Amino acid sequence: MIKTWKPWERSTGPKTEEGIESCKMNAQRHGIYSAQMKELRRLLREHGDMLDQF
Repeated sequence: MIKTWKPWERSTGPKTEEGIESCKMNAQRHGIYSAQMKELRRLLREHGDMLDQF
């Protein structure tokens, strides 16, 4: 039924600044792409490379 209705074709996205800010966080629900997690992954890679050298 949703495929016949196709609400995504009429969607215009958020209009207000509050709505835009809220939508920015949709992909970061679990924090796997947060700045802290990116930094942690970088440090783990860096330290993993150091351990490989020994």
